[in-house]
Amino acid sequence: MQALPLLAAGLAWFGATLTALAEGRRGFALGLALTGAGLAGVQLGAGRPLNALLLAGAALLSASLRLRDGPRGWGLLPPGSTPGIVLSIVVLVACVLLAGALLQGAAGIPSLAPLAVALVAAGRVLTVVQRQPALAAASALALALAGFGSLAATVAGGLVAVALAAFPAASAEEAAG
Repeated sequence: MQALPLLAAGLAWFGATLTALAEGRRGFALGLALTGAGLAGVQLGAGRPLNALLLAGAALLSASLRLRDGPRGWGLLPPGSTPGIVLSIVVLVACVLLAGALLQGAAGIPSLAPLAVALVAAGRVLTVVQRQPALAAASALALALAGFGSLAATVAGGLVAVALAAFPAASAEEAAG
């Protein structure tokens, strides 16, 4: 049964990486959906089915809201994405080493999966200039914070992720001009 949380954690990291490396609405939506599915799987493996259900619902709603506007297509691995790839791999290796060395294996997965997602998403939020990638990464960051455990944190993080995804991709000035 320990394989499910490990696979789910990998899926969450991959979804966050996809969100961080995308420039198109389909890439953002798929990344958010995979991130939420992975984090929900981690919660399910930790024996928190209600948290898993809430996280999956918030992720799917956030992903569907990101599909409605912004740059068309997938926009995966645009020019200049090498630092994002390196950051994602460094985060993955650091979390695997941390899980093995300090947290004694699978027991730390419920904490390390959201941490990995949060680090990748925060890296994207801090380095992006455009509004659409920032909103998508901030939604992934909110999902990561929702994945840290308590039911209240899950509800709050899920609501924040959906609220961020509800913002339009273009500001009022960009839309008018």
